[in-house]
Amino acid sequence: MSGTLEDMHKAMVALIGVHEKNGDNHNKVTVWYGYDGAWCDMGISYAAYHSGCEDSVCFGQKQASTVQHAGMFQNHGQWTPMIHGVVGTGIRAGDIVFFDWSGGTNIAGIDHVGYVESVSGSVVHTIECNVSNKCGWFSRTVETIAGFGRPKYKAATKKAAPKKTAPKYEPFPGASFFHQGRKSPIVLAMRKRLIAEGCNKYQSNKDQDVIGSGDVNSYETWQRKIGLHGPDATWPPGKYSWDKLEVPNV
Repeated sequence: MSGTLEDMHKAMVALIGVHEKNGDNHNKVTVWYGYDGAWCDMGISYAAYHSGCEDSVCFGQKQASTVQHAGMFQNHGQWTPMIHGVVGTGIRAGDIVFFDWSGGTNIAGIDHVGYVESVSGSVVHTIECNVSNKCGWFSRTVETIAGFGRPKYKAATKKAAPKKTAPKYEPFPGASFFHQGRKSPIVLAMRKRLIAEGCNKYQSNKDQDVIGSGDVNSYETWQRKIGLHGPDATWPPGKYSWDKLEVPNV
């Protein structure tokens, strides 16, 4: 691993699904760290050390204390406190985001930490460990964020531009595509993926390539499964959840 943002992202994605078997904090992350304790920051460290990013993300030290970790970003001039009520505060993919569930912005009050995968307005999409005893995707509002650290990732090595090929997955067709009665092979491909992901809320096998109530219920189940809530978890699909579903090209 070369220590790039892409390497860190791959390492965090690889942690999705890691969980405790008996609610005792014991899993491969805590085994690696050497202590069965709260492992949200241990998970960040695990990914950093398995991607060559231990210096940029963890300052060369395994981290378990979110307060200490945030303080290190601050000491190195890489800390930005969140300004609540302001959208577009500069947070971006690859940042290490620290949470205070009471809504504070002081480092001393930090409760939790995660890795930023993407940002949509005031919603921050993250990968977090030790939430309900597992690691997964989540969507957080900026009101819960105390601040964020920005690692100095290594620059990715430039590669020759690959030959253009057809995309592997069906690109997001736009929200207007998803209206009741729409008939398309994309609808059938979506249905198959929703069923494969365990989000089958279909009541009939008729007109499988036509959008109906089964598609709506199944897709909203998928949105909730990947951590979306509120308006982000309702029909019609958005680009974020669509890309996560990975509908094959038709």
